[in-house]
Amino acid sequence: MHEDLDQVGKVDVALVLGVIYHSHAPLHMLEKLVNCCDPETVIIDNMSPIFHWVPEIANQPGMRYVVDGRKTCDLVITVSNELLLQAMTNLGYQLLTKDHYPADARGAGNPIFHFQKTQAD
Repeated sequence: MHEDLDQVGKVDVALVLGVIYHSHAPLHMLEKLVNCCDPETVIIDNMSPIFHWVPEIANQPGMRYVVDGRKTCDLVITVSNELLLQAMTNLGYQLLTKDHYPADARGAGNPIFHFQKTQAD
């Protein structure tokens, strides 16, 4: 995700589901998404809606995949919902809706945010 976005180009909708909480630089990832892909709509889930860091070993099931013997810090940083909302506002997006995963889903109760690009004046 951090390396390939510049090869994607413009998209209408960006789904950031199951991604942000596996990033070692989640706010940088959002900046790169907006700057490289310029989506009109961004839908993000935030499965760990608090700010903290946790160990994550690369190449384990469900974790970041690292190729070519690249080094990784083996840490991920999660951001609070407030930080996520502020970051997307600063990037030029407004919150349209906030939903939650249904009670019977794997991420039960965790938020899903639907952002729309703010119209330029």
